[in-house]
Amino acid sequence: MENRRKIKVLIIEDSEDDAELSRLELRRAGFDPVSARVDRSDELKKALAAESWDVLLADYNVPGMRLRDDLREIQTTLPDLPVIIVSGAIGEETAVELLRAGVRDYVPKTRLTHLGDVVRRELDDRDARSARKEAEAALRFSEERLRTVIENLPVGVIIADASGRLTHFNRIANEIWGGFKEVDLRSYDRYEAWWPDSGNKLTSKDWGMARALEKKESSFNERLRIRCFDGTFKTILHAATPILGPEGEVSGGVAVLRDISEQARAEESERFLSDSTRVLGLTLDLDSLLKTLSDVAVPRFADWNFIVLISEEGIPEKMAVRGPGARHDAANEFSEKYSIELTASAGLGHVLKTGQPEMYVNFSEQDLGLKDPRARAILAQMRIASYMIIPMKAGPRILGALAFGISESMRKFDSHDFWVAQELGRRASAAIENSILYRDAQQAIRLREEVLAVVSHDLKNPLAAVRLNADMLQRQLDRPSDPILKIRSAVDRMLEMIDEIVNMSKIQAGGLKLSIREEKTQTLLSEVVELMRPIANVKKISLEVHADSECPNIACDRMLLFRVFSNLIGNAIKFTPENGAVTVSCECDGRGVLFSVKDTGPGIAPDEVPYIFERYWQSKRASRKGAGLGLYIAKGIIEAHGGKIAVDSQVGRGTRFVFFIPLAEKGRGALRSSYRRGAA
Repeated sequence: MENRRKIKVLIIEDSEDDAELSRLELRRAGFDPVSARVDRSDELKKALAAESWDVLLADYNVPGMRLRDDLREIQTTLPDLPVIIVSGAIGEETAVELLRAGVRDYVPKTRLTHLGDVVRRELDDRDARSARKEAEAALRFSEERLRTVIENLPVGVIIADASGRLTHFNRIANEIWGGFKEVDLRSYDRYEAWWPDSGNKLTSKDWGMARALEKKESSFNERLRIRCFDGTFKTILHAATPILGPEGEVSGGVAVLRDISEQARAEESERFLSDSTRVLGLTLDLDSLLKTLSDVAVPRFADWNFIVLISEEGIPEKMAVRGPGARHDAANEFSEKYSIELTASAGLGHVLKTGQPEMYVNFSEQDLGLKDPRARAILAQMRIASYMIIPMKAGPRILGALAFGISESMRKFDSHDFWVAQELGRRASAAIENSILYRDAQQAIRLREEVLAVVSHDLKNPLAAVRLNADMLQRQLDRPSDPILKIRSAVDRMLEMIDEIVNMSKIQAGGLKLSIREEKTQTLLSEVVELMRPIANVKKISLEVHADSECPNIACDRMLLFRVFSNLIGNAIKFTPENGAVTVSCECDGRGVLFSVKDTGPGIAPDEVPYIFERYWQSKRASRKGAGLGLYIAKGIIEAHGGKIAVDSQVGRGTRFVFFIPLAEKGRGALRSSYRRGAA
């Protein structure tokens, strides 16, 4: 069955036969009409109110109806309802009047075969008008929605037409620039901007909008420094893209900008502080440090900088001055003639006394309360317009102060600058404190070296004389003398303790000097064991050697490594009871040689193991049998060789010390690194 187009038809007709003829003609034209017939005005109103009709067919001559009035009312209330007159002959004047009343067309009853085509055309026109209205309404809504979105975006939006004329600035764009200037493509440079990295000013053609319109080029996240219409400067991120028409032609352009001034300023402050921290850490010399600090601050942060330190006697000392250009001499002259009074109510003296920072956004010479007219005159030459003073402190102690001034850059310090200055002051305080501590440490090291020289020379010489005289006395006697043996033993112990103290100090100072040679591992181990065997025999302790025959040579200081073995084996013999055993072994792991000294002594308590390599440490559970420096020195010697030492001990079962020495070639590389670390 053929698909027919369903339509709802309202027919104004006093003849049912004529109405049926209209229906038949509509069916013949392919429609499936659902209709109603009315022949009075009141019925027409009810039918229009009750249903939604697709078309209205009206006979002009229906007794009892005011058709013209009814049609005018329909045109007002239902302007989209197609009205077609289906009637006998009517005059031209009547036809014009009916068209004015909203009639869409006229079909004589004598030519009803045209009715289907007329209805189809009117319905199509109605649908087209409806679609067009919907599209226009949707477009208006879309434009209004877009306008609302653009206006309320959290970024600036600028729109230009194809000629480059700026047609729209949203609210944020107006706020960023501080206004709006009507310009075209050739006068974009009325909006002043600079590339931050190069400092070059943008021409009209450099703007992203110009490149979008002329080259169809899109730009993204270009950072610019702009001068706003009120004279202030801002940093923005700028992007632009062309608006293309249906044929790919440029019909306009849109630019987006975001004010990142605070972000850019924070980033620059972080870079400034990071760079300051880095350069302040490059030296520990106080004079170099202060010069570096002044160089960091000027001109990147301020135009002027004064640095004052408090001496050990509590007297302010001007340490560094930095100023712009030719007026730097005025800063030096002011520094020399302006005495800092700690009793002052403002300025450097007040900050040095109270430890509280001060900021003068709008500075004048009167702010410092200077009584000396010459000092005021010199200060006036410096033209400082904004001024800050920041204390430098180490805990409660005031080390000095930093003073910053602005004159050349025509800006003023604000709360952010005040924070940056205080942060720089904290970092400078730490660097200066470290420098002072380093200076004091160097003085202490020199004093210690002098003391060590006295200990090594002035104490060893008398002991050597005592030892020599004891030997001479022994040779004059027929048999060994117990008192002389005790004297010799005491002298040897004293000399050993002096060597331990000297070595400990060298290890602490990183100045332990090694005489490196390539040594045969097995030979070295055999010699040191044979040297210690007599001591082990006295206590009837078995001293055994387990050496890997494949152990390669090592790079070491023979005498210092002998001291390590002597200490570890000596301790093992000392703390192992009679008839015990001490085993010395070595094995290669590919990177170096692993030595171990194992005993069957009482072992070390777990709570004491972490402390055995500390200076002067001795177990509380054993009698004191030395100065407590042996293991500390052994650890220092092994680490100076690029090795490591560890201990494994169980109470009641014994102790095992293990240490690692690199192979000859690898050892030399590790030692070179170790020397560099020590030298630093």
